[in-house]
Amino acid sequence: MFLFSDADATSIFFWYSAGTYLAPLLGGYICDAYLGKMFTIIDFSVIYIIGAVALTVSALTEWQWLAFLGLVLIALGTGGIKPCVAAFGAQQLRDPRYSPPTGWTQEKMVSIYFSSFYLSINLGSMFSYILLPLARRYGGFEAAFGSATIVLVVSLLAFMAPCRGYLREKPKGSVLASVLSVMGAACSEQCRTRGPFWWLSCSPASADKALIEDGAAGGDKDASDDDGALVARGSDDGSDDDGAATGSAVSPLGGSGVAAPKVAAVDEAEAARRLRSSELRRRAGCLNSVRGRFSDDMVDGAASITSILPVFSIIALFWALYDQQGNAWVLQAKRMDLGPFEPDQLGAINPILVMLMLPVYRAVILPCLERIGRCCPLLKPTPLRRMGVGMLLAAFTFVLSAGVEQLIDTSAPGSVSVAWQLPQWVLITIAELFLSVTGLEWAYTQADKNLQGVCMAAWFFSNGLGDVLGGVLYQVTKEMGQVSIYLMFAALMVVAFFVYTVLAACYVDLPPEPVERVEDGAEEESEALMYASPGTNSMAQSLELDPTKHYGSVRPPRRAGGAPGAEL
Repeated sequence: MFLFSDADATSIFFWYSAGTYLAPLLGGYICDAYLGKMFTIIDFSVIYIIGAVALTVSALTEWQWLAFLGLVLIALGTGGIKPCVAAFGAQQLRDPRYSPPTGWTQEKMVSIYFSSFYLSINLGSMFSYILLPLARRYGGFEAAFGSATIVLVVSLLAFMAPCRGYLREKPKGSVLASVLSVMGAACSEQCRTRGPFWWLSCSPASADKALIEDGAAGGDKDASDDDGALVARGSDDGSDDDGAATGSAVSPLGGSGVAAPKVAAVDEAEAARRLRSSELRRRAGCLNSVRGRFSDDMVDGAASITSILPVFSIIALFWALYDQQGNAWVLQAKRMDLGPFEPDQLGAINPILVMLMLPVYRAVILPCLERIGRCCPLLKPTPLRRMGVGMLLAAFTFVLSAGVEQLIDTSAPGSVSVAWQLPQWVLITIAELFLSVTGLEWAYTQADKNLQGVCMAAWFFSNGLGDVLGGVLYQVTKEMGQVSIYLMFAALMVVAFFVYTVLAACYVDLPPEPVERVEDGAEEESEALMYASPGTNSMAQSLELDPTKHYGSVRPPRRAGGAPGAEL
């Protein structure tokens, strides 16, 4: 429509894509600090729709400035959605009204959810790649952008329809600012006590051991007190109508005692909590020096974020390769025999392959790798190892791309079939399954429960950094041949893989959050999760639950004379 050159179009695509992945840092901050996930998704979706409308109008008027404004608004809008929607869906798994299948753990449900979430994204991507080029061919750019705008409006209305029944988390203030304060104070303290080059020797092993030991001892004591208090409360509640369900039970010998399953569940959850807390204190390293000035939750949150940022930064290069399927590979296809297809319709190959291969990956490949891992622990398919495999596959993909480019250069124009691109599409899709699907799940599980929005935003931020890197490299190497550029990206990916291997070998996975489903009639406990109350006129008025305890799912308090959750 605006007749940009291939180089300019590639550059614009990279910078727009970078904006859509850098903006989530702002969206994650607003989500955790002020609005919560649900309202952040709704508000930024409105911005997204306004940008789509501006893009549609620009197609009608051919105002270039309006097109760029629409792209900026779309990038900003998607920045508020990306860090929230995946974590918000996973949060719904903690709904007490949902009973998981027998034998399913919380980790398994989260893993299946993220695979299903990724599958749904690719389903929408497939339809957009197939249908929007057809709309553009027969109705112009205004028809393509306009139909996408209509779909956005419908999707927002569909999301808002059941919003009163969503399980939501109450915002707790500026979480990101608190983490930055902890990091700044720790750096200042280390500079004061150890000099400006303290960071050269800072590691978890260099933490204040006495502080950690004291904290662990205190944690154990507190945990014991908590266990005792929970058991005592269960016994006291035994006189209620719900006593049989809450923990006071009549033993076969006629005595009164605490139900064994309840005690076992509490002990297991408490042990998991202590294990996670101990690992956070270990990895906090130099951050432990400011525990007296900041709460343990703030320091632990900072530790959970800072330990995964190096991994995210190395993975950024993967996205510089992956996102070239939307620009460099399309330009490559234009010089090939396309048959009945439009060049941009080839983008549908990736989501189609994802939908075909993801079930096989989950049902066949992963179980086989896990069985191999049980026989040989060095081959255990941990998330970090799977992500490393994805990086290597991406490097080999671009070796294939260079080969296809060489074939095009040495053949008559338009004589090389576009089918030669299929192997590189297959390989980049397999790499995506190993790295992207796994990375989303890993980022969610490694974040502190109060920083999941920021952590997901940091994951997408690494994607944006990769796009920025790709745009810069294409500008710097514009005089090089495309074959040399593809090989350069492959070589950089191999170098990044070896750096990533060192980081992954030093990283210790954070133990999962303790999860316990509260039994019917048990004391209501949660992590400040709340249900929107349908009995009020405002979604902001909600039922706040007791935030003093953390369980993976919660049950809303009963109303007098009603069944559990009847008010929902």
